[in-house]
Amino acid sequence: MILGKQILTNKGRSFWHRPSWAPTGGTTVMTNRFMKSLVAGFALIGASTAQAAVTIDASDIGNAFTLNYNGFNTPDGSGGALPGLTAQTTFMLTGITGSTFDFSYSVLNTSTAPVATSRVSVFGFDVLPLFSVATLSIPPGSVFTHISGFSNVPNLTGSNSNRVCFRAGGGGSQCAGGGGGGVAIGDPAATGNFSLAMASGTTTFDLDRFFVRYQSISGLGGIGSATGLGTPGGAVPEPATWAMLLFGFGLVGSAMRGRRRTAVIA
Repeated sequence: MILGKQILTNKGRSFWHRPSWAPTGGTTVMTNRFMKSLVAGFALIGASTAQAAVTIDASDIGNAFTLNYNGFNTPDGSGGALPGLTAQTTFMLTGITGSTFDFSYSVLNTSTAPVATSRVSVFGFDVLPLFSVATLSIPPGSVFTHISGFSNVPNLTGSNSNRVCFRAGGGGSQCAGGGGGGVAIGDPAATGNFSLAMASGTTTFDLDRFFVRYQSISGLGGIGSATGLGTPGGAVPEPATWAMLLFGFGLVGSAMRGRRRTAVIA
């Protein structure tokens, strides 16, 4: 038995996951043992938000990109966006070592009336081609403390074969949401760092189909949870957000010395 780790099996894939009772300091790792050549894109049926892949390469180091999210509770948003339910993420490529790409992130809940309460409990995206290893740093005080992959997201159709997501709070190791935690309305942006290790020799790849999960919603006529899709572009982050992104990246070294948990996809 390894303290702080348990092995789970999901649809033939086995992966490591730190249970909710384990200390949160350290690093989360998800590993794909056998790389596969998978689908290079997805079609959104009836989507209400225009999606566009973000291509990443060495020229992007130091550059940030922002995504604005809507909210919906019908397949791919076919029933339209829910009023007032919005979020924003900002990602920055901070460095590359070999075929490992390091990022900082910022997650902000921008929901407004008629939404009275909500929390952003999950954010994620598809990686094309599939990553080899995804690592989430979780120093003390982190909001997003779990990493999952290849999991269905409510209201999203299509393949989940290239998906990675980062979750706040407890609950199962899924991309649907956790039992608590996240970024509520009025909270400061949650920041942190993650890395994507690609197949050897990879110099460019796409991040696509960005999504968030909202939970603990009130003010929308009994709707308690929803999904949002991100559109690249939008407002430039405030200076405080930029500072937090850079500060978060500075914590990677100390976080990497802490506890690790590993997901192995067989």
